[in-house]
Amino acid sequence: PGEAVAPMDFPTLMAEWVPVGGGTTASNEPMMYQFPPVAGAPMPVLVVTDGLNGTQHSLYAYDIRNGSVVTSISLPAGMYPTEPVCLDATGAGTITQCYVLSYTGNMVRVDVTAGSAFVNAVTVNSDAVGGGRVFLTRPVGFFGPDGAINLAFGSGLSTDLTSPDSGSNGLFKLIDNTNRTAAGTVTSA
Repeated sequence: PGEAVAPMDFPTLMAEWVPVGGGTTASNEPMMYQFPPVAGAPMPVLVVTDGLNGTQHSLYAYDIRNGSVVTSISLPAGMYPTEPVCLDATGAGTITQCYVLSYTGNMVRVDVTAGSAFVNAVTVNSDAVGGGRVFLTRPVGFFGPDGAINLAFGSGLSTDLTSPDSGSNGLFKLIDNTNRTAAGTVTSA
């Protein structure tokens, strides 16, 4: 009693990340990573898709410090409701590629250049496509004993757990040998 309480400080908006494409909606949790340095230290970025609505979707990297778009790349046709998973396949300490899983099970690999740009959005074929399967969860990336990138992901309609949506749902593992390194020197970012 008798002691004044200081007014509460409210949070200040530091940056806002808005999808650039018209009519699209971000649908996944933004993931934070480090991009290769253009000059000086690695750049902290937020990586997200504009995966719902619209007809053309992209993968974006936003500078965490000011909200500006660092780079973006168009993705193959389809919806991308899941978070991208990015990793360092060379042990350089910054991401070298990102993987994005589509609603129908297509896995897309996007390379990251030393100049902090997305290049080469390539669909990595997957046996997961088809059978009425739906993919709504982020893939998990890890490295096999031989240094190959492994991606594990599952299908299923997570929005309604009481009714079956497909008799062919399952857990899938995709191995991308593109950036395999010898002697297990690959490390996760």
